Amino acid sequence: MTSGGRRRSLRGAGVAHPAFIKERIVMRNRLLAALVVSALCVGVPGCALFRAEEPRQIVVSESPLNSLEVRCAPDAGKKPVRLSLQGTGHILVRTGSSPQIDNHFSQDVASAKWHDLREDQLTISPEQMRDIFQALVDRGLLREPDKDFLALAAADRDIPVAQITGRLNNTAVTRLAVEPELAGYLRELLRLFEANRLIEEATGK
Repeated sequence: MTSGGRRRSLRGAGVAHPAFIKERIVMRNRLLAALVVSALCVGVPGCALFRAEEPRQIVVSESPLNSLEVRCAPDAGKKPVRLSLQGTGHILVRTGSSPQIDNHFSQDVASAKWHDLREDQLTISPEQMRDIFQALVDRGLLREPDKDFLALAAADRDIPVAQITGRLNNTAVTRLAVEPELAGYLRELLRLFEANRLIEEATGK
């Protein structure tokens, strides 16, 4: 448990009845399949959100050293979200207004919002994580942000944006994602992770 939140994992225990265990496994496998399909759904009819328009700039290697931190600006009325993606397959989603969202090592315990934090964890395979990293690269992660979209985002706070930092293939990544294809893909990942959290709560304790 975290202060004011809870930790959950696809590998969590605590489900006693075999039927519930079986249901959780089925749901987990569906989620993982959805993640991989979303990462690989390139140029397929009906997958416009995930379409990569340009040839890939690099082929991302499968490495535990790859990692990305994504700070997503919240929708109106919702709390900030920070997404941590590790090459090992570990995923951490932090939601809330706590200063720990922007600084994992924050010591501002006097903040009135310190306990406003929920942490959800899940684990996928390193190969599946590599596919997600590759999908982000194919959607422009390593390109310069589009100036027109940057101008629109500066003028309209309702346009979804995400600040991305990290390393891929030993290359530093610092990027403001404002383009619909890149930012939209990140939001779709968060939607899938939220679906996993709801599944865990429904079939957990």
